Amino acid sequence: MSFQSELSRICEDIAQLFNECEFRAKTARSLAAFAADRDWLQSAYDSFDWWGGAGSMADYSFSDRSKQISSWLLFSHLVRLMQAHGYTSSRAESWASTFEKWSADEGSQVLVSQ
Repeated sequence: MSFQSELSRICEDIAQLFNECEFRAKTARSLAAFAADRDWLQSAYDSFDWWGGAGSMADYSFSDRSKQISSWLLFSHLVRLMQAHGYTSSRAESWASTFEKWSADEGSQVLVSQ
């Protein structure tokens, strides 16, 4: 799968999670829409809209636990895809590491409760 195809798929999956929040869904889709412009993509990817903390895409908290875990996995996948193609963001990388740890912890809790 090409970089642009994979980016579009991940961004659309993120947009679907945020389907009740039009601004967040548009933010997700816009990242993939301009993927051909490397400078714009780097700037948008490294933005506070995505990784800035309070109010950012990454900071959103879903009341549905399965959606929350899905968002962690999708954001992590997005970061690893971008890294593999030379895009950088220290904030994104920090969030991805946190999400990967939380996802692993969730998996451990599921195993313990069974």
